[in-house]
Amino acid sequence: MLKKVFSALLSAVFFFSCMFPVAADSADGAEGNMDGTGGSMGSADSNANIWHVGDDGVRVTVIEKSTRQAVGNSFDWTDITPASNLTSFVRRNKLQYLNGSSLAPNYASYVYRNPTAPLPTIISSGGTSNIANVKEYFMDEGRIRAIADDAGISYDTLTDPWGTHTILLEPIAFFTYNGDNYAMTATEAALYNRQLNGNLRAKMGDLTSLNLPLCMFLETSELGIPAGGGSGYQSNENIISYLGVGTINFNDGIDIESDPGGDMTFDYEYHTDTDVVTSILVTASGEINPDDPGQATFHIPGQPSITKEFVIPEDESQLVWIKWHTPEDPTQMEIPVELSAGSAADLTLSVNITELEENIPPNPEGRDLNDGFSLKSAPTAESVSVLTWGEWWAIWVDDEDSDDSDDGEWVFYWRSYEASLAVTAKIYPDDRVPTATSRGTQYIIKSGYGINTDVKVTMTTSGGADNTAEVQHISAVFPEFDFLTYNRLLEPSGGSPAYIETWHFKPNEYSQFVNPVHFTPIYYPDNKKYPVSFTVMDAWTPAGQLYYVLTADNITINGNVYQDWHIAPGFGSG
Repeated sequence: MLKKVFSALLSAVFFFSCMFPVAADSADGAEGNMDGTGGSMGSADSNANIWHVGDDGVRVTVIEKSTRQAVGNSFDWTDITPASNLTSFVRRNKLQYLNGSSLAPNYASYVYRNPTAPLPTIISSGGTSNIANVKEYFMDEGRIRAIADDAGISYDTLTDPWGTHTILLEPIAFFTYNGDNYAMTATEAALYNRQLNGNLRAKMGDLTSLNLPLCMFLETSELGIPAGGGSGYQSNENIISYLGVGTINFNDGIDIESDPGGDMTFDYEYHTDTDVVTSILVTASGEINPDDPGQATFHIPGQPSITKEFVIPEDESQLVWIKWHTPEDPTQMEIPVELSAGSAADLTLSVNITELEENIPPNPEGRDLNDGFSLKSAPTAESVSVLTWGEWWAIWVDDEDSDDSDDGEWVFYWRSYEASLAVTAKIYPDDRVPTATSRGTQYIIKSGYGINTDVKVTMTTSGGADNTAEVQHISAVFPEFDFLTYNRLLEPSGGSPAYIETWHFKPNEYSQFVNPVHFTPIYYPDNKKYPVSFTVMDAWTPAGQLYYVLTADNITINGNVYQDWHIAPGFGSG
């Protein structure tokens, strides 16, 4: 039994038959949020394109919810022994692909583990769903402890009752395609099918476009991934956006919504007084064409409603988005969305709008002491520097065999967009540091003097200004405060060329000359780098937020400001 009572919510719906009997000691208070049904497999088109029931597994990633970043690396569990000549991709999770990562061939041997307790069959052919066994397996205490061990995180941290972590699950299929052996998640299969212009789908029958993506998807939106579902062959866009993924969440029966220490889940979290982009994923069960385009109307509280038109071919989907400006005061709101055509998993978006606070460091003093100071590592996080999305458009094509101009059809095309963020940062001595020395971009200064920064931001997009919002905030944190507690917000000053925006510190109220500086502490140790960490944020696209975390450490401290000053007798005349 668990040392603490928690609720593990497996936010996934498993389709098709999961028939392996599981004997598990379920965790106290565990509750599964999942459903299931049966289906048929179909067959690949030849002996060179084969998949067998049971040739599956699960990719597991522990995610920190607040940052949506992986804790440790993803790892693959399977009951089989994969072929020695297996082709796979560099192991990434769905969130990484959604944040712009691309498929990359894995030239090393495929790494996997056979769990002590055999997995239930995840992808099956025919029969009725045995979803209870799948639920019981992944919510078992022993399995959760094994996941914690493989992820390199303590069990108590993973199952923290405040629900700070989640376990991301992605089904894997092992199959033969064109005579070669492969391992792929649903997301990887869709990305690869896109590269092959549909040939993977054509050769592998139902596996990669039906059974694999629909064997697991979210029942409720989470981590920026919409709730899923569907039947029949699924488009690449649907699979990449929301299929082939499930989660396990933890809480201790705490009413998170009413507990200020909890971690409410919102569809979007924005800052006040900021340009943002909000989108929903719309699916069309029938053709939505320019003769009668669909409309999505976003009803933003306190602002005029915004309507966006769209067209989508039958059984396809796309993001539909609007750009708007958040209010000046923090608030929580719900944004209802009305659709004239198509459907979406959630038509009420929950939004949390908070103020990005600047907690300016206190006035530094010449007698400041911190004998116990030790330099901590600068914070690291995986930046989201590229995002992609797209929309459908259509043209009318006449029937060449008919003289009637009304005979023909709408032919749909996919228009892809991309936004990318490139950031560089350096720190340098204030102009009033008389004894600074330099070699290239490296500087040596004495502690107690001021520094400034150049953070150069380049954002490029093929989507247009109406579809994206450029970087609007940059925050800096400092080593003398362990990169916590105090921060400075930067301000832009343009750049050269014009599309590069350069950001600096704001004028410092404690500076005698009100210079845009940050003062290094007098007690900073000699011959040590002085790193400053920057978070570049609030660059919004329909596919989410671009942000960048980086550190500038091109200043070394040696000596202190007192060494540049001394008292000497004055010599008068007479």
